[in-house]
Amino acid sequence: MSNTITFNPYQQFHGLFLPNFLARRRELSSDAKLLYAQMVLMMAGNKELHVSLDFISDEIGVSQFLLQSAYEELEKYKLIESTTYANREKSCKFIYSDMLYGSQKVARATQKVSKAMDDIEDIESFLNPGFERLFSTYRLKNKEYCGNRRDAYQAYLRLGDTFDTAVLLESAKNYLDNPSVQLKFGLYNFINDRIFLNYLPSNFIYISDDGEEIYGVYDRNTHLLCKENGDIVGELSPERMIELLQNGRLSVRL
Repeated sequence: MSNTITFNPYQQFHGLFLPNFLARRRELSSDAKLLYAQMVLMMAGNKELHVSLDFISDEIGVSQFLLQSAYEELEKYKLIESTTYANREKSCKFIYSDMLYGSQKVARATQKVSKAMDDIEDIESFLNPGFERLFSTYRLKNKEYCGNRRDAYQAYLRLGDTFDTAVLLESAKNYLDNPSVQLKFGLYNFINDRIFLNYLPSNFIYISDDGEEIYGVYDRNTHLLCKENGDIVGELSPERMIELLQNGRLSVRL
């Protein structure tokens, strides 16, 4: 059993909304946030989750001693609630909160996605000049792996007002022209990853490089990765971060 709760948002699912929610809950400890994230994964799309603390401990491989305080913290802030059964085994009923999906702006963007998918999404994508420039550029430079237009447009609609199209287009060019990026992913994943990185505040970044674990605090403004004592590890561009995310070599400590 481990004494550390870990969570890799990219390897396990696209953490588009979850990191934003966790970053805003400043009253929660890191362990409570990570336990909450793991429980969301365990829900597997269900509205509720009924599990015992023993089960959670076995499932994520973390000692019950560590989980207990994080569990009680989530219970205190009413993110989960507990039920005690006849056999006195305490079970957690996960509270599925709309707050998980971030701000009202994000919620409206999500509704817009759903509506667009049900209506004339393909036609709309052709009529959207910002998306058309992005899609055409990406397909020209990465034709083999560009991916489905419908999926890419779905991701594009999630941007809402959070990302300027011109900035995204320039970032896509840098990503596709970077010779160090050996495997280029489709536009859908590229947009989702950029949104995910855009939501993250400065966080502890863990990188696995040829068996060596590198960690530090990432500054989104300067793109520098620094140790806790302020020493600079090196520059880490958004494009390089996306490459590391997609290859499962980067994780974030919220």
